[in-house]
Amino acid sequence: MTTRIAAEHDLSLGMFEDESRHNIMRSKPASDASVETILKADPTSMDGRSNWLWFRLPNDDLIFGCFPEGATYFATEYDHSF
Repeated sequence: MTTRIAAEHDLSLGMFEDESRHNIMRSKPASDASVETILKADPTSMDGRSNWLWFRLPNDDLIFGCFPEGATYFATEYDHSF
């Protein structure tokens, strides 16, 4: 069983010395099958998913989500590959 610790983490993305290119993020819609897989995944397993998290983007937008982990990541890989 995975023990989750509630904490804030700085997940700054794509920080470059050149200030004009400091935010790197890509997104695309998730399929219903992937959403179902992640919702059913065990949040206490390293082959499940993380606990639910809030993500604050540099432009102040807010995202609610989680990280697929282990087997769940690979079970949804076809959907999140760019």
